[in-house]
Amino acid sequence: PTNFIHTTDGGATWTPVGYNNTKSINRIRFVNPQLGYMAGQQLHVFRVPLAITAQPTNQTVTNGTTATFNVAAQGYAPLSYQWRFSGTNLAGATSTNYSMLNAQAANAGNYDVVVSDYAGSVTSVVASLTIIGVAVLPSIITQPQNVVVNPSSNATFSVIAAGTAPLNYQWRFNNSNLTGATNTSYTRTNSQPADVGNYTVVVTNIAGSVTSVVATLTLPFLDDFDSYASPVTVTNIGTTNGYKIFFNAAAGGLDFKAIFGFDYSAVIFPTIIPSAPHSTVGTTKGLYLTVNKDTNGQPAAVNLYPIGQTNTGNFTFKFDMWINYNGVNSTEHALFGINHSGNITNRVGLTTSDGLFFAVDGDGGSSATSGTLRDYSVFRGGGSGNIPVLMTTNTATFGPTPLLAPQFDASNPGFTTLFPSKTIPSWGNTPAGASAMGWIAGEVRQSNNLITWLLNGVAIAQYTNNFAYTNGTILIGYNDNFPSIGDATNFVIFDNIRVEPAAIAPPVIVSVQIEGTNFSFCFATEPYESYTVQTTTNVVSPVWTAVTNSVGNGGTLCISIPMLPPNPPARYFRVSRP
Repeated sequence: PTNFIHTTDGGATWTPVGYNNTKSINRIRFVNPQLGYMAGQQLHVFRVPLAITAQPTNQTVTNGTTATFNVAAQGYAPLSYQWRFSGTNLAGATSTNYSMLNAQAANAGNYDVVVSDYAGSVTSVVASLTIIGVAVLPSIITQPQNVVVNPSSNATFSVIAAGTAPLNYQWRFNNSNLTGATNTSYTRTNSQPADVGNYTVVVTNIAGSVTSVVATLTLPFLDDFDSYASPVTVTNIGTTNGYKIFFNAAAGGLDFKAIFGFDYSAVIFPTIIPSAPHSTVGTTKGLYLTVNKDTNGQPAAVNLYPIGQTNTGNFTFKFDMWINYNGVNSTEHALFGINHSGNITNRVGLTTSDGLFFAVDGDGGSSATSGTLRDYSVFRGGGSGNIPVLMTTNTATFGPTPLLAPQFDASNPGFTTLFPSKTIPSWGNTPAGASAMGWIAGEVRQSNNLITWLLNGVAIAQYTNNFAYTNGTILIGYNDNFPSIGDATNFVIFDNIRVEPAAIAPPVIVSVQIEGTNFSFCFATEPYESYTVQTTTNVVSPVWTAVTNSVGNGGTLCISIPMLPPNPPARYFRVSRP
């Protein structure tokens, strides 16, 4: 038990105080009602503990009136006070209360007070000050987004803003106000190349204004080369006819030819070239490319990049392509790719390299085991000072769509089925699996980070893009990786080059039913897109786990899942895309 008792009512009642170990206390002395001490083998000091006995409270006042915060505290006098606003000391605010006259919007926020005595300090709870009758600056909740539409289509930008009403809107194009564009959304009708650019909206109210982020309007790239009244032949690098042209050869000078508006119906050897599959009304104009045709046989490549054309997000790069060859010293590759800077020459074996690109030869003459170049090649840029990286099953992971041919060689069964041998009268037969002497519909898809390369609608390769090249311009070109010199019949023709936006629609689950002890449902798919079925037992704080992964075929996929009777727990399912 304690050795001291205390009374506050003249002895009517007593309360134990002090310690159960007094250490021979021989003197007790009170300096004042708040502080005392006793002496013996040990010295004990008694004081009123520092504490806040009445915390400041939240205040709501009208704009322009007085706001006051109060605090009550105990401790060893004298006590000192320091009021703070958002953690910063307020000059002169050193009493038990803090008042501000003519409170304004800038005064709204959090207040507290630090109380101190000789032994330390204690901080109050935070009390907020709310000012009513004050206009709140506008703020943008949902920013306008980039828009990609086909030419002549409508493009709509929209914004969601908050703040004191009324809110006023002014849309701008390349920093100039758009007449009449004063709503929460703006639609550019019949979009044309002149409408491509930057769009913003300025939101204002009585308190001020805020400007949105920049949203861009982009038209998909399209070039069918039909506008040329006569062919335009280019043999020098530079910017011309809507393209930037780059060239590189292992040695020697410029050795390439690009013909814009080339009338390929004039070609008769080894065979006549008909109108491309995606040409309208049978037109026969395209882009002709060839390299390494002078007397100095050297590996060489030419690259063409459209001027001012950048692709982001989900899109598809499509084209018609014809590869011609004469059967002698003819192994040359057409090039095409996405996500390039448009500032370098991408040539096989050449530093520097960028983007994601592909190469196809016409005669199937590349080695099936080459670590440099195959008949059908998948490349990624190596970056500054590095050559393009040939992606094979030894250097990359492909899927989920299976490769058409693991060796990327024309002799592989997948390619011999896709490109059977063609008989060319008075000339001979093309090798089975070789792509030359016929129109090819080429396509490169970017669906989030999933890259799919298709020829004639068949997936050649698919992989997840984990590299730095996620956006940029497209590449078309021609590459001769061998020192031998071909002749005038070795070339590629591109026609109907186009970039189209690719909207990813969420999967819709249908035909949900219980079949015995199985739960089943179906969902529509798109060809070569990947789908993951996931499940969870809690939709409030879900932890989704994969049930199965599937590759779309353009039809409907159905899933059947055992429910593990009896009395299985509730389970929830969803279908996701990458």
